Order: sequence, then structure tokens, then C-alpha cells
Amino acid sequence: MNIFDNRKMNRLTAFIFHNLTEVYVIDLKECVIETIEENAFFNITGPLVLSLQNNKIREIHNKAFRDLTGVEIINLDDNFLQTIKSETFVNMPKLNVLTIRRNRIFHIEVNAFGELPELLILSLLSNTLICDCRIRSFRLWVLQQTSTNVDGAVCSEKDGQLIKDISNVEECKETTTEIESSINTSESAETPQPILITKTNNNVDQASNNTSILLEIIACTVSAMAFITIIIYIVIKSRCRG
Repeated sequence: MNIFDNRKMNRLTAFIFHNLTEVYVIDLKECVIETIEENAFFNITGPLVLSLQNNKIREIHNKAFRDLTGVEIINLDDNFLQTIKSETFVNMPKLNVLTIRRNRIFHIEVNAFGELPELLILSLLSNTLICDCRIRSFRLWVLQQTSTNVDGAVCSEKDGQLIKDISNVEECKETTTEIESSINTSESAETPQPILITKTNNNVDQASNNTSILLEIIACTVSAMAFITIIIYIVIKSRCRG
């Protein structure tokens, strides 16, 4: 199936290529694809080569390639991927070659790669992988792939050091969830809480009301005293005239 250089195809939707049991090659290179949805290649079981290089792919949904039991080669070179999501490449028992070169990948989520028993080559050349705590799961996966040549899995911020040689990620105690939780907590702490504002406003209003009442009492007292003083003055003046 040759859809080479199709400038109208910008998204591979769910089930768009499902049940193509007689297809051996799907050529989608040099299109303008930006997104690959889950189940786009649903139930393609035969031997398959997927050519997806030279597109504009920014997002591959979770499980987009999951259960492609016959796929042997996937080429995702020269796209705009930044993250490989969880369970993207799982249950693919015949996958031999996976190339994701010259993208912008900096993060690989936990369990992005499952057991790939026939994988011979995984190439990540010319990406920008960041070796913080989040790389730990991928590092352990690389160490377990004794028959796979993992090419280009290096730390962009550590002079190209191989990920499998980075030991300090094992010292990380935070998980991705804890890191995100910490960020959310910090944001919450910095954000003014409406209930506290309401309470403060209520206190200010109450204080204002109390002040107004006190002023009214003082005013009434002063008026009463002035009135009494005037009565006394009139009485004394009348007696003096008498």
C-alpha cells in the first residue's frame, strides 16, 4: 500500500488500516501526518513494514502499535516526536527493527517498550534524551535487552553518555507521579485560596459593621448629653429670671 507523499493526510485515525491481512508494506513517508491514534493499525497480523519517516508526527497515542503481532520494521525517522508514551510498543513479538532517529525526544514514559523478543535494532540517534529520574524505567529496559543493539540512547545534557551507564538515576526516590504531585502541591500553595479570601473579607466586613455601630452609639450619646445640657441651661436661666 503506497500512500507516499500524500499532502492531505495529517492524521491516522482509529481503525483506518484495520484488518489488512494481505498487506506487507504500508508506505506513508513524506506525508504531513501529525498524529497516530490508538488502533490505527488494528488487527494487522501479517508480516508488515511501516514506513512513517519524514512526516510531522508530534504525537503517537498510547497503544498505537500495540498487538501488531506481525510487524517487523517500523521507521519513524525525521519527525517531531518529543515523548514516547506508555505502552506504545508492546506485544510485538516479531518486531526486528525500530528506528526513531532525528526526532526531538526528551522523555520516554514508563513501560513505553514491552517485551520485544525479536528486536535486533532500536535506533534513537539525534534525539535529546534527558537523564533525570524519569529515564530510570527505560534504562532498566535497555539493560535487559541483551540481544538488542540500542543505538543513540545517550544523555543530551551529559556529553552523550550512554543511558545504561548512568547510575545515579537508581538513587532517585521520586517516581514520576510523585514529581507531578510535588509540582501540583507547589502550585496549589502559591495560589491564593478563595475560601481564605472570603473569610478575610467577612472579617473586614464584620469589623466595619462593628465600627459603624460604635460610632452611632457615640453620636447618640453625645446628642443626648447635649440635649440634657440645653434643658438644664434653660431651667437655670428661667429660675434666675424669676
